[in-house]
Amino acid sequence: MFQEKNSHFIRLIFLISLSLVFIYSEAKASQLALLIEQAMRQNPEIVAATRKMEALKQEVILEKALEDPEFTLTQYEAPSNFDLSHPAQTWYGVGQVFPFPGKRAMKGKIAEKEVEVQFQALQATIRESILKIKTAYYQLFLANQGINIHLTHQVLLDEFTRSAQQKYTAGSGTQQDIVKAEVELSKLHNSLLALEQEKINAETTLNTLLNQPADTFQEISEEPAGAEFKYTPEELIPSALKRRPEVMAAHLQIEKKEMSLSLAEKYLYPDFMAELSYMQSHLGEENKWMAVGKVNLPWIFNRKYQAKINQIRLEKEETEAELKGIENRTLGELRILYFKIKSLEKSLDMYKNGILPQAEQALKASQIAYKSGKTDFLNVIDSERTLKDLEMNYFETLVDFNQRISELENLVGKDLK
Repeated sequence: MFQEKNSHFIRLIFLISLSLVFIYSEAKASQLALLIEQAMRQNPEIVAATRKMEALKQEVILEKALEDPEFTLTQYEAPSNFDLSHPAQTWYGVGQVFPFPGKRAMKGKIAEKEVEVQFQALQATIRESILKIKTAYYQLFLANQGINIHLTHQVLLDEFTRSAQQKYTAGSGTQQDIVKAEVELSKLHNSLLALEQEKINAETTLNTLLNQPADTFQEISEEPAGAEFKYTPEELIPSALKRRPEVMAAHLQIEKKEMSLSLAEKYLYPDFMAELSYMQSHLGEENKWMAVGKVNLPWIFNRKYQAKINQIRLEKEETEAELKGIENRTLGELRILYFKIKSLEKSLDMYKNGILPQAEQALKASQIAYKSGKTDFLNVIDSERTLKDLEMNYFETLVDFNQRISELENLVGKDLK
């Protein structure tokens, strides 16, 4: 039994993974895509949501089933001394309740609709997990790049320090230049400690999402894309309103309320109970059969059924209002994210094609000027620090660009790269 359930679970995860294959088809061999594929199999939140959906499928069977039949045993005309072993008659009966036609079928449909709602909850969990994995991945990439930048600039500062020492020895420099270089190196080492902590945090988060030991080493070898974002809001809005799991779940909840309303109205009609009994006489009389039919009378206390109908109608209106709120928030978030992405896209272009090359040239020029005695050492340090900060700003912008796209993907329910 366990193996059978486990195989069903594995097949379900496989089908879910297949439904997401098209999302990552262009990057199916990428490191990030492989991590996401691993999460589909191992992430505890995804596994829990899948199990919940499987459990709800069993509810469909329960809701469609009849109530258990009842067996009755009656000892009739027992003696006045309550000796039940010597009755005049013994009755054996079997009874079954039959709900009004359509009730069980409607209960089954409501349970099936709840499974569909949970499937959307599962999709939301999957997309949220993907967003978390991408966030941790990008943060780990940023920490690694920051460490690499700091190590590179450490080499530069070592070179500047040697140059300052040589000039000081030759009598054309000052000891203050050497001190400045050493102070800048100390700042660099201090920043490096913070970056290493950020790396540990991101790596731990990523491993937690992948359900593996927190100290598992994660090597990030790929740089996030910085290509042009080609979508327009008009192209994204229909997808956000149709494919976002939260929106689809709200629509399904409204459909479920409509079915619940139909079911509540059916409770104004009676249920039936049929019983067949056999009488065994202990006084020499002829044995006999008896058939009994019963119905409940919902019209007597129908106020409670009307209250249930009114309650479901109000709940349906509540869900419709919630859906409108989700749609409004979705459109608002989409607009904010879109313009943020386009702004970051322009910033990336400025860094790559203007700011960074200019900062590199400025550092080279200040080095040459310092060696020829045309500028002081402070300008060299300022140029080095500016380049380091701009390089970090570039990668922060690159990560922010990809992170915002990931958030937009979560919003519209599909991949945008």
